Amino acid sequence: MKKISLCFWFALISFFSIHVASACTRALWTNSGYGVLSGRTMDWPARSQPELWVFPRGMHRQGSPSGNSLNWDSKYGSIVTSAYHDAAVDGMNEKGLAAHVLWLDESDYGIRDPALPGLALSLWAQYYLDNFSSVSEALNATQAHPFQVLATFYQPMNRWMKLHLVLEDASGDSAIIEYVQGKMNVYHSHSNIIVTNSPEFPAQLSNLKNYQNFGGSAPLPGSGKPSDRFVRATYYTERLPKAHSQAEAVMMLRGVMHNVAQPYRAIIDDTTSSPTDWTAIDDLTRQIYYFSPTDTENHLLVDLNKMNFNTSAPVLHLDPLNNQWHGNVSHHFTPAEPFTPLLPTNV
Repeated sequence: MKKISLCFWFALISFFSIHVASACTRALWTNSGYGVLSGRTMDWPARSQPELWVFPRGMHRQGSPSGNSLNWDSKYGSIVTSAYHDAAVDGMNEKGLAAHVLWLDESDYGIRDPALPGLALSLWAQYYLDNFSSVSEALNATQAHPFQVLATFYQPMNRWMKLHLVLEDASGDSAIIEYVQGKMNVYHSHSNIIVTNSPEFPAQLSNLKNYQNFGGSAPLPGSGKPSDRFVRATYYTERLPKAHSQAEAVMMLRGVMHNVAQPYRAIIDDTTSSPTDWTAIDDLTRQIYYFSPTDTENHLLVDLNKMNFNTSAPVLHLDPLNNQWHGNVSHHFTPAEPFTPLLPTNV
């Protein structure tokens, strides 16, 4: 299993002391002609140490190490990308439900309410992948059985983690969940195709109206700011023509993600932007997960239909930064102990 050295952590702390911006973009394309696809970039100030995991059904999860904890056994198998070997940040389950966490500076999960079951921020995406087959099912369960996402102070970064969660499914349905001033806000609509970072989602939609083709007069913006990426991603995603093949559909959406990505290792004066670490594309209709690290030439493909999600199956792992891997890597995963999720703070 991959270990992260103390030198790396010290370098990371130094890096964040001068550059703490983090960002991502998610785009949902529902009319490709070859199914529903979504894409996301992971924009991060340093290498996020991504790893790919295949989790079987029946895994027991504990949302909090103490107190009133949200606990469950996974109903569905999933593929997940982890960061720093301690958090699920992206993934898709065997039913075509995808989940992504992105940075949002306004995030505030509120004072701990012991009456609500607690869920570690590092397991927020995993909870939905494990338990639900569609966005509507996930939101109905969240309303019927409320819980509290638990705030986490990440010591290597010397800051509180501030994330919002994005869900989409094979029907093209979409939801964005944001905690602001301790209140959970849910934005649920098939039309919610783009998500970036600050400001909050309603403000992003309002800003969009200032630009040409969306009701305003301002030209298409070009910076890496979250609001500018939101406009550009919306513009290009809405203008994609139908693809001639499934492979072309993936390539076309990847082109949109490249348009809003940040150059690798570039010195970016705009401190609301960070270099793009990796990009993922989800074929929600066919349950195929594509993963592309920025600093390699490899485009990896994992076909969930080829994976063993039975409760007796082992957890599987693959290092996507290993240059020997390319193309379909579905059969190259190896058994491994799952990562230990980052614990919430002051539970």
